[in-house]
Parts: sequence; C-alpha cells; structure tokens
Amino acid sequence: MNFLDISLIKSLIGIAIVIATDIIFEFFIFKKIRNHKKRARAKVTLRYVLFVTIIVILAKIWVEGFGHILAFIGFISAALTIAQKENILNLTGWLIISLRNSFGEGDFVQIGHHQGFVKILGLFYFTLEEVDPKWGYRKTGKLVKLPNSIITLQPVVTFNHEDFIFHEETVIIPFSISYAHVRQVMATIELGLKEYLITIEKTYNTEEKRLYDKLLKREKVSNPSLDIKFEQGEVKGYKLCIQFYSLIKDKKNISSYIRNTLLETIQASEQPLLI
Repeated sequence: MNFLDISLIKSLIGIAIVIATDIIFEFFIFKKIRNHKKRARAKVTLRYVLFVTIIVILAKIWVEGFGHILAFIGFISAALTIAQKENILNLTGWLIISLRNSFGEGDFVQIGHHQGFVKILGLFYFTLEEVDPKWGYRKTGKLVKLPNSIITLQPVVTFNHEDFIFHEETVIIPFSISYAHVRQVMATIELGLKEYLITIEKTYNTEEKRLYDKLLKREKVSNPSLDIKFEQGEVKGYKLCIQFYSLIKDKKNISSYIRNTLLETIQASEQPLLI
C-alpha cells in the first residue's frame, strides 16, 4: 500500500472514532443532563472540541512530520499575536465562555455596569439586550455589543431563566401609622402573596418545579418571608421587608402585585407611603 492509501485509511479511522465519540456522548452522557440549556451548551462544546481534534488528526496524518505543524503554528501564532492581538484575546474569551459554560444565549449577565440578556454569542463579540433593574429587569430596547475578552478583565454575574433568584422589596411606613395597622398590612401582604406565588408555581414546568422544591428544602425557608425593621435614617418609619424567590421572568409581576396590594391595603391612611 502506498502513502495515499494508508493516509486515507487512517483518516477514515480517525473520523469514525470522532463520530463514535459524539454518538456515545449523545446517547449515554447528554441524556443524563436534565437542564435543556446546559445540555445544548455541552453538545456545542463537545462538537467544537471534536472538530479541533479531527483537524489535528488529519493534519498529523497528511503532513510529513508533526514537528513541522508545530513550527508552522508557532510562526503563525507569533504573526497573529502582533497583528491581531484583540481578536486573539476575544477568541480566547469565547473559548473560556464555551468550555466553562460561563453563559449562553438567553442568560442574564452583569459585567461591570453592563447588564442584560445575551442575545448573540459570537466568536469575538457578544450582544446584550440591556435591561433596567429598577423596572423589574424590563428591556430598554438598547443593544450593547461587548468584546469576549471583557470576561477576563471584570467579574461576571450570570443566571438563566431557569434559575430562581432571591429578591427583596422594601417599603417604609411612617411611624404616624399605628403598629397594629402595620401588622395588619403585613398579614394581608403575606397571605395574598402566598396565594399569588402558588398561582405562579402552577405554571412551572416539571424541571422548574423540581428546582423550586429543591431550593426551598435546601434553604429551609418559606416563600415569601416578611419582616419589620425600624428605619432611623433621613426617612424614619417601619421598614417592611418582603423577601421571595422567583424566576426572573416573574419578578416584575410579583413586584407590581406587592406594590398594588400595599397601596390598596393602606389607602385608608392619609399618610404617605414611601417605596
């Protein structure tokens, strides 16, 4: 057999091994990952790794001497480092994001003073749909394009739509309103909010319900949790703290419900309600 025949056979064997690896992971490994988004990320990461692997295998088979490849790669890398430093850093950032599953499209990300939902994740840049946390993480309509290299320079806070996040709403009620009235407001809010959260819970899919039950069991808390503190700053009064866990998509509606219920419950009082 000549060099061409041997190289073809080796190439086919290498490709077959890579395909077999992908099939094994698809049917025996990925099926164990319940989270759909994490499973999709794992598949993408594996296929990038397999793609690079098959390129290296084919290069080793068809190029005389693997040492020449390393020398060639070293030469190209040196040239690119000088001419395309930013792109290399961005590509490195993309590899970190992909291999470590830092975040993916649809996830909420906060990097520095930028925060929003990842709309596009590319090789060199990712795009955020900017949100305003003061308005229940409502999208502002602005798109923010950031280089992937930013994740190596600044801390990243991220969570996806399937994560339950801790939230706290606070309201200061003036001391001029009786403590008994404040307790009544608190009881009304707690009862109504529990019923409202139960209504939302009924909309969860199987995976969300499992994660929600696991969270409450792990944290050993009730949802919601209410407490009264005393505010002695510039604005003095009873500080009503309302804490709850929810999906980020439900946070805006829950906050609106709390505020509306507060206003309706305390409307008999002429004292201002500071939120």
